[in-house]
Amino acid sequence: MINHTKEEIISFSKTKIAEITNLKVEEIDENTEFFSLGLDSVKALFVLQELEDYLEIEINPLVFWNYPTLNSVSDFLTTGR
Repeated sequence: MINHTKEEIISFSKTKIAEITNLKVEEIDENTEFFSLGLDSVKALFVLQELEDYLEIEINPLVFWNYPTLNSVSDFLTTGR
């Protein structure tokens, strides 16, 4: 069960994306697709692993392809849809 809000998941993810791209946290729009933010499959898996540790759950790697923005993936992770 996830005990984090959508906003917390987005904030955490923005920080992790900023760590591995040349973007600043405030430049990351939660409605921009991951690949447009500079995440390739390897970087996306890094963010996914960090999210798994943060949320203490396992996340299917296809989630980032099925929900290609921070907004959509955080919706899925908090509501399951």
